[in-house]
Amino acid sequence: MSRDPRIALAVRVRNEWSLLEGLLHNVSGVCDEAWILDDASQTPLPDSLFRLLPRVVVLRSRDWSGADGRLGEGVQRDYLLQRVKRGSACDWVLQLDADERLDEPHAARELTHSETVDAWLLPLIDYYITPEDQLNDDFVQPGNVRQWYGPEVRWTLCLFRLMSSLYLSRGVVREPQGFASQRVAPSTTPTVEHYGKAVSILEWERKVDFYVSQYPAYRDKWMARRGAAVHDGVSDFGRPLVHRGEKSFDVRAAPRIYTYVVERGPRAIVKRLLYGKLGPSLWSVATERVNSEHEASGS
Repeated sequence: MSRDPRIALAVRVRNEWSLLEGLLHNVSGVCDEAWILDDASQTPLPDSLFRLLPRVVVLRSRDWSGADGRLGEGVQRDYLLQRVKRGSACDWVLQLDADERLDEPHAARELTHSETVDAWLLPLIDYYITPEDQLNDDFVQPGNVRQWYGPEVRWTLCLFRLMSSLYLSRGVVREPQGFASQRVAPSTTPTVEHYGKAVSILEWERKVDFYVSQYPAYRDKWMARRGAAVHDGVSDFGRPLVHRGEKSFDVRAAPRIYTYVVERGPRAIVKRLLYGKLGPSLWSVATERVNSEHEASGS
């Protein structure tokens, strides 16, 4: 009998250890490794993270990307991807953020058995703080207290085969490129639940401040969101919120506010040749740490 394909979690974080702990618990039944890129967090790395999966690798940056985040996010994620390529024995990568969860984690494992698909687009939905739960916070599993989400869906590339051709473009980019278009497909399960707008009122205000100060192009949009952490029945896009228990919600018919597109043409060919090879040399990491089951190594 052939073994199940092995899955490595890839995640980029900064000062989000509680949320990251919840994510590792969420995917612990399907992921064999976690590769964590720490963007110069100001709070100490908790030892408990290294006990949640068989292998946990943390790559720590010397300096926060800061205002360079508009360039640095793509650079960092490409760096992380190249390190996973070089150091992981896994077959697939599940790429999420610390404030995201899978509603059906084991469905991700089923998708990796496909012989015709190299990358899966998963529906991502935003959860919100509402009047009924605004006094409740859970910094590990926000899904325990948040019950309402927006009907809008982002079809995001989150699960993909670990291939030598993969790279990430520069800029505000989280999804890799390097796939053949005909081998990228959507799946309605699992759903990615995003809690970036729903962790707490304080975290909402911190998010607003971050976007206002670091991303001038989005300044006006986020300024309008200051003091608006609580959503009374309506999403940021003006549509009625949906309750977690609503059985009739269909992601296939939901409004699409984003869909991943495969890059094509000569520019994509040049990026594939350069980024996949030069990525690790373009961004420096101070330390690498793995859990006790594996020998630590320098970067």
